[in-house]
Amino acid sequence: MKTLVVAFVVMIIGSAPQFARAEEPDRSAIERVEKMSPREKAELKARVERFKSLPPEKKAEVIEAARRWKSLSREERQKVREANQRWQAMPPRARARVMQNYERFQKLSPEDRQALRQRLKDMDKLTPEEKQKLKAKIQKWRQLTPEQRKEIKERFKERRKNR
Repeated sequence: MKTLVVAFVVMIIGSAPQFARAEEPDRSAIERVEKMSPREKAELKARVERFKSLPPEKKAEVIEAARRWKSLSREERQKVREANQRWQAMPPRARARVMQNYERFQKLSPEDRQALRQRLKDMDKLTPEEKQKLKAKIQKWRQLTPEQRKEIKERFKERRKNR
């Protein structure tokens, strides 16, 4: 992972437009690059070439991501690394599901996003038994046919109106 970080720093500094360049790397980053094996240097060179071939807007996104990474605390960086490891270990279908959920989340209004975040916080407060019951209900819901789901939703809406 350290190699990736160093490569990222070198890639940005070596390829970014002058006005968007990150600060010069510290001496330890340069020393780490110098200590790389020929294979690691070749991988770094390939990353730099990939970066150089990006359209300007993608380069700007990468530069901004590097700035955000640099601003993270050590603990936050560790959480990101762990999340990345989980992501890398996920099968392609699970990754696709996560991306679909992310895209749906992005389409929500700010109010709906906040409501969803609150529901997730509320779920974190559930006891293990309550979480297990909820998971069982969700599993049962998923096993229903679309027609059954529609009927239940309509009954629910009707009850809400009559309150």
